[in-house]
Amino acid sequence: MSIDRLARLEKVLKEKKRAPTEVLSTVLKFLDFKDAEIRLYKILLKREMMMDEIVQNLNASERSAREHIKTLYKKGFVKRKVVIGERLKYAYYSVSPETAWKIVKRGVNNALKDVDKILKNVSVFL
Repeated sequence: MSIDRLARLEKVLKEKKRAPTEVLSTVLKFLDFKDAEIRLYKILLKREMMMDEIVQNLNASERSAREHIKTLYKKGFVKRKVVIGERLKYAYYSVSPETAWKIVKRGVNNALKDVDKILKNVSVFL
């Protein structure tokens, strides 16, 4: 984690004019989310989409789009629902920025707890 990245994050968080999704995007980038994943999260905030629409909107291969969806789904930023047609498909949509922020905060808190445990173990040996 570079000091430059921390400084950029601090600057964005202090700017009150930014939209909540912009702040969330900056934080997600700071947490090493890929640009395509952040873009996909924002796209799916506007409306739910099927995989073929996602591929078009991301201008990516289906394999790449599926990988990004899978990552966001596993982390809780994207949900899906079954759509019944000629065959079963999924429609994907993003959770609200408020819910995404809760997920980020929980992840950061868990990481800090892990650091505390490590530091306690290290201090025993010092």
